Amino acid sequence: MKYILKGELTKSVKIKRSEFITHLFCVDDAQMAKERISEISRSHKNASHNCWAYIVGADGEIFHSSDDGEPSGTAGKPILGVLFSKNITNVCVMITRYFGGVKLGISGLIDAYSSVTEEAVETVGLEQLICKVTYSVELAYSLLDSLNYKLNLLNLEIFDTKYSDKITAKVAIPLEIEEDFLNVMNELRIKNDKIED
Repeated sequence: MKYILKGELTKSVKIKRSEFITHLFCVDDAQMAKERISEISRSHKNASHNCWAYIVGADGEIFHSSDDGEPSGTAGKPILGVLFSKNITNVCVMITRYFGGVKLGISGLIDAYSSVTEEAVETVGLEQLICKVTYSVELAYSLLDSLNYKLNLLNLEIFDTKYSDKITAKVAIPLEIEEDFLNVMNELRIKNDKIED
């Protein structure tokens, strides 16, 4: 089971005189993550380090991280480790560090990057990722009330409705009830087509 963030956050903490600014945000894909990373890096171009990690995909199958000059494995991997441990996807974390003059050492850096990531995720909270498929439906006006009644029983509703000689609309369905939706379509003899992303 995968989770996504309930929101986004930017938070600053001091650890042994260094300032760590955590930027935690939702992303749809790797390209979006890279764009946000570049944008934050530009706004903190005087920082000592801009370390980051992201995970995207329905199964969290695409991920990457960077230590941005910190000793190898002390920043990007600990950030990624926290995200993996919580089964989060479609997420990007960037931690900007302004060095305060006190060296933290290898274990100190790992602890710092892990703890600020953990704290940010806990502050924002998580919700279960629900994978959905979208169908286009076409029906006669006489079937609209029946369709709405049946969809209401499944906690579904139509959207993007267009009216002409027939009604066309879309329905987004969680994968686990796709079969129930198709049974309703067959029962009411409503034309439907899955919309491929």
